[in-house]
Order: sequence, then structure tokens, then C-alpha cells
Amino acid sequence: MSGGSSAELLVGRHVRRLFGGSGGRSAGARPRRSAVGLLVCLVVLLLALLDGCGRPPKDVTAVVGVTATSAEPAPALSDALAATLRAEADRSQKPGVPDARLVQLGRAPADVDLTPMRGGDVENDSTERVKLIDAAFGKLSAGLASRAATREQLDVLDTLRAVAEAGSGPIYLLTSGVSTVDPVNLASLGWTFDAKAVAADLRRRDLLPHLGGRSVTFVGLGRVAGAQPALDQPEEVQVKALWLAICEAAGAAHCAVDDSSVVTAAPVATDVVSVVPVPRRHGTMTVAPPSDVLFGPDSAVLLPGADVPLCGLADQLIACDAGARVDNTGHVADVVQRRAGARRDRQPRRRRPAVQRCRTRHFRLGAPPAEDTFADTRRSLIEVGALS
Repeated sequence: MSGGSSAELLVGRHVRRLFGGSGGRSAGARPRRSAVGLLVCLVVLLLALLDGCGRPPKDVTAVVGVTATSAEPAPALSDALAATLRAEADRSQKPGVPDARLVQLGRAPADVDLTPMRGGDVENDSTERVKLIDAAFGKLSAGLASRAATREQLDVLDTLRAVAEAGSGPIYLLTSGVSTVDPVNLASLGWTFDAKAVAADLRRRDLLPHLGGRSVTFVGLGRVAGAQPALDQPEEVQVKALWLAICEAAGAAHCAVDDSSVVTAAPVATDVVSVVPVPRRHGTMTVAPPSDVLFGPDSAVLLPGADVPLCGLADQLIACDAGARVDNTGHVADVVQRRAGARRDRQPRRRRPAVQRCRTRHFRLGAPPAEDTFADTRRSLIEVGALS
């Protein structure tokens, strides 16, 4: 059969059997060839539809997921993510193609087109493009900051799954990572878990999202707000290790944590999120307020503005465990010129009421009770040490 493919020949045989025709050339051959062509087209169309099944929607520059709970700062673009989107917007000449797709549990994905437009046309003047892109980013930032979780608890794993299914572009997940929902509930896991072991267990139980070949960047891991206690460095390291391990176990080609600058603002969300306890560590914190803002020259009387630095110290001391012990240590200031007839051995007596006044004022500001000690070192400062 001249010019015919083997696939067409094979299909043609079945068509001829179906219509009861023979293999010879006859007047009825043309309709049979038309039927063959129609069937081939249907097969190609069916294969195309099957090929598209299960694939994420059209590619975008970034698929941005947010958890936006009351236990995290309001969602915000990091410097690195903003630079990526801005560069794409500056290159864009195709309006209608989204630069970012915002994904949040309980809400429909929202596409953001940052192409600088003047009416119905793309703006080509470089100065005007910058202005239009700045305005678009202002709206994007405001829209992100106003987002609030629509359901209780902080579910990072399910959000990651929703982001993966919402688009095929690079994934950026804006979250603290302090998940409070099983199977990744940090309140249950504690802080001594093996991140790779947790990820391997999730993979064994088929609980991971499908991230094959994807690029995933986490933004804001470890940054908390609201009633959630701040994470110390070891806990922050654990949170980052956990989500990087989960990302890798889910098959992503690239997993990263974006620690570039993020402008943090209070969350607008009011959802209920369980508090994940954070261990307090034993150690010593020593702070030294400037003595010149606490006392006047050769005086043990607190200055009127002393409450400003002392309030800051009181806040730090209040954050200590209930069993913390606070030591106020007073030091004699170096004196270059003393009044005629002044005796050096009087300085310890002036030092004692000064330290006692600091302790009393701290207690009134809410700090734990303190013990007073008096050092012989001659320095113009008062040290307050918190021991827990």
C-alpha cells in the first residue's frame, strides 16, 4: 500500500473486517480509507487526552503556597522570591499568562499576572514598566498579608500537597513549618526526632505528596507569632531539617530553605492553632545596661528615664522559667576626679542602695525576685544575670 504507514495498514485491516470489505482496490476503497483516517484521528486525540490526565495545570513562574495561620507572621514574599517574580514580570510580553499562582487550603487558587500593562497593551517604556511592576507588587504584597487560614490548626503537609497539584512550576511554600496536624504534628513528635526517619516513615505509609522532578523552596521556616513560643536555634534547625527531608523523600529534584530577608507583620488570622511547647535551656544570660542612663554622677538615685532600659531587661527576665534566679551585681564606677575630701571606702555604701533600687524597680516592672551581690571590680555598669 503505497505511502501508508504500518499503523494505518494494521488499523485498515480491522476497519475492512468491520465493514466487511476486501483488501483489493475497488470503488468502495475510498470510504474505507476515510474511515481509517477518522479512526486514526480518534486514537491520536484519545492518546493526547490520556497523556494530559493527572498533570498539573498550565505552568507558571511560581506556585506560591501559604499556611497563613494565627501562629505565624502574615505571609510575605522573601527578597529572593520577590526578585525572581520581578525579573519575570520585567521580561513578560504576554499578558494573561500568570506569573504566580497563590494556593491556600480552603480557597480556590488565585492567578497573579504581573505583566506591566497600559490599557490593553504591554507597556514598553522602561521607566513606566518599573512603576507598573512596583504597583503590581504592592497589590500582591497587600493581598498576601491579608490572607488568613480558613481552617483550624497548621497543616504544612496538606498545603504542600495542594501546591504540588495546583501547577507544574517551581514551588514556594510560605510557612513556619511548625505543623500541628498528624502525621506531622510537632507537639507529638517532640524535638529529638530523626528528620530522615520521619520522612522515610511517611513515604513507607504513602503519605507524601508527589514532587517528582519539582523544585521546592520553603520560606519562613522557624518564624512564629501569636501564642506560639519562639523557637531557639536547635528547634529552628530541626524544623528546617524535617521539611527538607520530607521534600527529598517525596522525590523533588531541588529542595531549599530561603533565609533571605522577610518583612514580618502580625497575622490577621484568628484560627485556633495548638501551641507546640519549646524547651527552655539552662544557662546564663548577662546583660549590662549603660549606667549613665540609670544614675547621675556620684548618685545612687535612678534617673527619670531609667524605666526605658529597665523595661527591656524586665521583659527578658519575665521570659525565663518560673524557677530562674536573677542576680543583680553592682560595680563601682571608675572615678577620674573626685571631690576634695571624698573617701574611696564610701563607694561600696553608695553602691548598695543603687543595686537595691534597680532590683526593686525590676520587681515592680514584673521581673522575678533577685539577689544582690557587690563586686570589687570598678566599672561603670550594673549587670543583671538570669540563671535558669
